[in-house]
Amino acid sequence: MTQATELAFAPRRADDIRLIAGVSAAHFVSHYYTLILAPLFAFVRADYGVTYTELGIALAAYNLVSGALQTPAGFLVDRIGARNVLGAATLILADTPDNAVFMGQATEMSRVPSNRLRSI
Repeated sequence: MTQATELAFAPRRADDIRLIAGVSAAHFVSHYYTLILAPLFAFVRADYGVTYTELGIALAAYNLVSGALQTPAGFLVDRIGARNVLGAATLILADTPDNAVFMGQATEMSRVPSNRLRSI
């Protein structure tokens, strides 16, 4: 009896393992990129002319905002679906002035807030 039950759930278990592995890998990469910033502070400080205090405040602000918004984002994903949230976020972020600066399509006025962080 247990063999028949194990066979019935075998394909689903493989799908779950693949999904969990993908989410875990993405989570690892997210933490890796966040943690790799601190050793690069010396180079960032020299290139952008900021102090270590300013860099620490920026990193702390990023982590605080990220932590504060993860639970509401999770509730939103549960309510309207991950695909809808991802699509809306992509559309919103595609229309930001910083993205226009990145793509080289911005006017000089939209570059004003980013001048401190970018030396174009």
